[in-house]
Amino acid sequence: MEKRGIHQLDAVIVTHADQDHAGGLQAVLEQIPVKRFMFNGTTSGKDNFDKLLDTAMERNIPLYAIQQGMSYKADKQTSLHFIAPDLAHMDVNDPGNMPVSEHQNHDSVVFLLDMAGTSMLFTGDMDAAAEQDLLYMIQDGSLAAQFEQKGADIGVTEGVVQRVLTRPLQVNLNDASASVSIDVLKVAHHGSKTSSTEAWLQYWNAKTAVISAGVNNTYGHPNPGVMERLETTGSDIYRTDQMGEVQMRVKDGEIAIRYKLVGVE
Repeated sequence: MEKRGIHQLDAVIVTHADQDHAGGLQAVLEQIPVKRFMFNGTTSGKDNFDKLLDTAMERNIPLYAIQQGMSYKADKQTSLHFIAPDLAHMDVNDPGNMPVSEHQNHDSVVFLLDMAGTSMLFTGDMDAAAEQDLLYMIQDGSLAAQFEQKGADIGVTEGVVQRVLTRPLQVNLNDASASVSIDVLKVAHHGSKTSSTEAWLQYWNAKTAVISAGVNNTYGHPNPGVMERLETTGSDIYRTDQMGEVQMRVKDGEIAIRYKLVGVE
């Protein structure tokens, strides 16, 4: 990061406590000033993540336990609207101060990013059950109610965020004309078969899908069935296992995308 001229971070968002998502942040907290640490409000109970939380507290970095309905305005053109986790329905054990969740994927932080007229959905490792829960909450209006309860002025949010948070009752989720159409979907759980159901992909109707997966990973990510569903949706697909780092530059409602394999010009 420092090589790219980044010397401090306004916020770090940890979607969940699994090592492949949180492990690299230990070095980040130790080397770069961080103003906010956002996470799902639970720990996995494992030493590595507990050490990460301890480091944040030792460095006086404010911890934010994300809940559905929260929003964070990063600047005039950038807002994050958190649509998961739903704390009221999280299955957690509370031995003391920090709740322990054994279902970190299900409890992933999920948020809509509204940036300069574009929309992106970040999903962590959420599973199919979490996808279904959110679709139901959108359909019956309870997701919008969560934002209203937490004081969000959804009347002034623009574009896709407003449409998502103010969906009419009884939307037919299988009706293609009711699709939201976001610009970018970060595909859940590295393209695993445990997520990205047909109803979920059809609802968001993403123009572009990004899959973060390691080269020749032992899990078989991304799953062929997920790839088929994404192709059926019509999304342009970018895969880090084949394309390397995927970069997006946003300006005036347009997204310029480029990718680069390390060591390959």
